[in-house]
Amino acid sequence: MPILHFPRQFNGPPQSANGGVAAGALAGILLSEATTAVRVRLMRPIPLEQDLALRNHPERDGLIAHDDDGDILAGWREPLTIDMPALPDGERVVEAGAHYRMPTDDKFAGCFVCGHTRLPGEGLRIHAGHDQEEKAFAAVHWTPHENFAGDDGELPSHLVWGALDCPGAVAAMLLKNSDMLTGEMHGQVFAPVRAGETYTVFAWPIWTAGRKVFTGSALIDKTGQVCAKASELWITV
Repeated sequence: MPILHFPRQFNGPPQSANGGVAAGALAGILLSEATTAVRVRLMRPIPLEQDLALRNHPERDGLIAHDDDGDILAGWREPLTIDMPALPDGERVVEAGAHYRMPTDDKFAGCFVCGHTRLPGEGLRIHAGHDQEEKAFAAVHWTPHENFAGDDGELPSHLVWGALDCPGAVAAMLLKNSDMLTGEMHGQVFAPVRAGETYTVFAWPIWTAGRKVFTGSALIDKTGQVCAKASELWITV
């Protein structure tokens, strides 16, 4: 059975891994055996620089990552059904990106995906902002850095999942003005994402109840092809 291990580079909050990257890593192990979507539930913060053991899920076609303190992540194969709104035109995406929603809590400033203190090639630097016309979505244009690609120029799937993660939190803030942590992510990668090419990162709010917010997110190439898509459940902090 393989293990999961997250280097410190992949932090979300300072002392734990980014939820999308971690969820994508577990999904990648499951998808080595089949091609479908994977739902991943995050039970507690994901430790950095620590080997996480895996065991078979007792009830589903999936795996559970755990350490000596208990379960951390659970993932299982499950078809993804989520409707995506019409993609806004490029000018509205540019306008949204110009209004980058910077995390209000400094502990997220160094997040591998969205942190504004990360240098190019050190973090993904996906700085999504809110739509200024209708406050209906979050978006930004993003060009992956070559540091994150393999020899074939493609990003590994766990980084694609990471790219879908934090923009969903920005969309969630349209419903609830609070910082968020990933509670659950249900995603699928449909096509390669390549370094040096520009993509639209697009996320939209769906519903909120209590401390929970539900969103969708997608990564779209310049031809309009959806390369990856996810639904996300957020817990406000």
